[in-house]
Amino acid sequence: MKKSKIISIDRVVLTSFIVDLSDVLISLLGVVLTGSVTMISQTLEGFSDILSSGLLLFGNKRSKLPSDEIHPYGYGRETFFWALMSGLITFSVTATISIYLGYQRFLHPEAIKNLSFAMFALIFSIFSNGYSCFISYKKLADKHKASTMLQTFLNSPLIEVKTSFILDLMGTVAAIFGLLAMVIYKYTSDLRFDGVGAMLTGLALAFFAYFILVGAKDLLIGRSASKAVIQKIMDAVMSFEQVTTIMDIRTLVIGTRKILINLEINVIDDLNTPELEKLIDRIEEEINKSVEITSFIQIELETEK
Repeated sequence: MKKSKIISIDRVVLTSFIVDLSDVLISLLGVVLTGSVTMISQTLEGFSDILSSGLLLFGNKRSKLPSDEIHPYGYGRETFFWALMSGLITFSVTATISIYLGYQRFLHPEAIKNLSFAMFALIFSIFSNGYSCFISYKKLADKHKASTMLQTFLNSPLIEVKTSFILDLMGTVAAIFGLLAMVIYKYTSDLRFDGVGAMLTGLALAFFAYFILVGAKDLLIGRSASKAVIQKIMDAVMSFEQVTTIMDIRTLVIGTRKILINLEINVIDDLNTPELEKLIDRIEEEINKSVEITSFIQIELETEK
């Protein structure tokens, strides 16, 4: 029985980048051949996604730099910053321009020259972004059930994958809105629907970019690990009979696959110093084994009071 290949974060972001590049080329050709403002919005969306994917690739590379004197816990949180930048560009620039151009075309409608190619380009965008979205979904889902996907998405610190997923989903939804507007345009001959398609694209961009901004902000400010991870940590600690109580536990996500853990525990009284040191080492090993991510662990011994 073959094991399914593990999808890397680099593959997710790179797939998104390649898809965005192909969409931009098709959409640019569509702008030239059709003059459609909906295709202009699709092109802007593609350029925004390319820039966002490029920032994510850069951030992912930077996050792997080793720790140093200035950054003792490494550069993991830099990924969160570049994800924030990508969302900010999409929300404030691309979405705004798309809505503005769509509104202007709605007020001053013009005929589309080659409607068939515009529809072909939008269908291509739906399938290409859909494929990239599926790759991101598989990475996020991992071993989790489909029924818990929303909770997995909200709790996951894989900001590059989450951002790629949102960008690809955004591209898919925007292309669907654009295609819907083109179909209505074809059967009603109402020129204003070209502008409607661009405005719908801009609104879709703003809606999904908002989720990127909220997620990145949350991680930049400092968010704890998920409840599932915290439970694994507690189970690992309490698996040692020498530990009587966990007085306090605090966690902080400091990278895509990195967390900082601060523990205050109470242990039995008759342990000497070498035994305590050995116990702490074993607890740290068990925690790292349980959570399966890089952990910086600080353990303090406290009395019941």
